[in-house]
Amino acid sequence: MTPALIHHLVDTTANIFGITPDQVRSASRERACVLARNIVADIAYNEYLFTFMAIGKELNRHYSTIIINLESFRHDCKAKPQLRYLRRQVFNNAQEYLQTAEGSYITDTLQLPTAE
Repeated sequence: MTPALIHHLVDTTANIFGITPDQVRSASRERACVLARNIVADIAYNEYLFTFMAIGKELNRHYSTIIINLESFRHDCKAKPQLRYLRRQVFNNAQEYLQTAEGSYITDTLQLPTAE
């Protein structure tokens, strides 16, 4: 996986929360910004196996902050189950993004036998 996927996660999450990608990467402690960062970190780490350092680099955070964000998000999901729905929206969008990005590679390199 490349950092482009994290950029896409940031853009998608910002759009869902009605904030800018720069706000997601900012030091803002507004609830929408914090939740957006936490969703990005959770998906990048748990679904796509990015390292804490790679996620932190893209979100302008120290890797130890990413660890804390993941724990915080887990607790937030228990308190507000609707966050799982927002997370699912971002994840589904990322899956579509990857299928589109990888789809051209698969179709270009896949040689199907032709009937002769």
